[in-house]
Amino acid sequence: QGSAKCVDGCLEAISLAEQIQDYPLAAVCAFDLGHAYKDLPEIRDLALAEGWYQRSLGLFAKDDQMGRARCLGQLGSVAYERFIDARKVGRPPEVCLGHLTQAHQYRMQALEMLPPNAVEDLATIHTQLGNIYGDAGQIDTALRHYRESIRHCEAMQERFLAGQSRFNAALTLAVAGRLADARDWAQSALRDYQACENADEQVVKTLKLLEQIESRLRATSPPS
Repeated sequence: QGSAKCVDGCLEAISLAEQIQDYPLAAVCAFDLGHAYKDLPEIRDLALAEGWYQRSLGLFAKDDQMGRARCLGQLGSVAYERFIDARKVGRPPEVCLGHLTQAHQYRMQALEMLPPNAVEDLATIHTQLGNIYGDAGQIDTALRHYRESIRHCEAMQERFLAGQSRFNAALTLAVAGRLADARDWAQSALRDYQACENADEQVVKTLKLLEQIESRLRATSPPS
């Protein structure tokens, strides 16, 4: 429900779980607290989010690869949000790059830990890596990760998620000035979203991106 009241319940739950030494449950509670402090605007605190994800990572058993990989992925998300925040306020390039590098390291660790059948998690991690490489200006590497994400999405017959990866690829290409390629990817994303129910918001967003791309293409076309 997006309510900060969830924190009280999670704190009580993790306290009880640790009292009865149910560490897998305690790990899940800590993970949820990380989400709360990362995602809820009312209480957003990336330092607290990072702390709870680290605690969750420590509570998951060493052989729980899925749980640990998801914690690493979320630690990567915290680092990436710090990168976004730093870029917005014009922090020095080395500060921004430090956060982006940390996000990459965490997500690569998560990728190496995920089992081959964790296709949804793999799709998400590859999209996130695509975003990181795109922000770093390594466009071809970004596209390789977006394509890998789409491969996993299509294996699950998840056109909505495939559309998200294609949209991110289009946005990355547009920012890099590769407008014709960006248009192709955006058109593919639009077809994905149009084939899905409850994707009206994404359809509108993609149409706006296409409009912006077409406008830039017209501006850069030589006069006839």
